[in-house]
Amino acid sequence: MGGYGSWMLSTHNPEHFAAIVPIVGGIGHGGPQEVTPDLDQWASNLAKVPVYAFAGALDKVVPAERSERMVKAIRAAGGQKAKLKIYPDAGHEASRLVFSSAEFYDWMFSQRNVRAR
Repeated sequence: MGGYGSWMLSTHNPEHFAAIVPIVGGIGHGGPQEVTPDLDQWASNLAKVPVYAFAGALDKVVPAERSERMVKAIRAAGGQKAKLKIYPDAGHEASRLVFSSAEFYDWMFSQRNVRAR
């Protein structure tokens, strides 16, 4: 389920996550080209969860606009820990760049789920 799974699972169970890292993830039930009608609710549910989303500007499978839209909606819902990195020369294979980046691991391992305590 990849990036879509990250969005989907975390928006329905945000209390279980210290943070999420959706990588080239769609935000619709019907596939990467669809946008969920529940976007505002998804964003509201993630307002307190740190989010670091990644996308490839050249992605023809899941357009980077999907990640941009979701991060923008989370910020509009009050989420101050939502950020996005778009790799300008990458497509759907942007995950290789993410997983080879020390920045990704440093950020991920610095997160704590204080809501679960």
